[in-house]
Amino acid sequence: MKNEIVIWGFGLFISVGIGHLFTWLVVTYYRVTRNVRPVSKEAWVIGVLERTLYTLSIVFKLEFLLGVWLVGKMANRWNPFGIPSGRPKEEVGLINVFLIGNLLSLLFRIVGGGFIRHHLGSP
Repeated sequence: MKNEIVIWGFGLFISVGIGHLFTWLVVTYYRVTRNVRPVSKEAWVIGVLERTLYTLSIVFKLEFLLGVWLVGKMANRWNPFGIPSGRPKEEVGLINVFLIGNLLSLLFRIVGGGFIRHHLGSP
């Protein structure tokens, strides 16, 4: 039991802790160098919740949720035909930073969830 808690703790630390810090550093760098508007105050809460839920979805073999959530998030921002949406041109830079952050975060979720699943097996 104690070993399982350590494995869960370390896997979540990889995906949530290290994933949050690394993603925040990279996204902040891109936002500053590209002069893109700052992240909302709620963004870090959403990121932590997403990384936790994605890690659990990997551990419990529900990986399809990764794609479903990412498609839903992108659908809200996507404009493939260039139809005027009332959004400023700078929004394109924001979408690119948004994608970079999501994909980096996804990488850490997979690593953390994979670590847990590898050491504990799937429930």
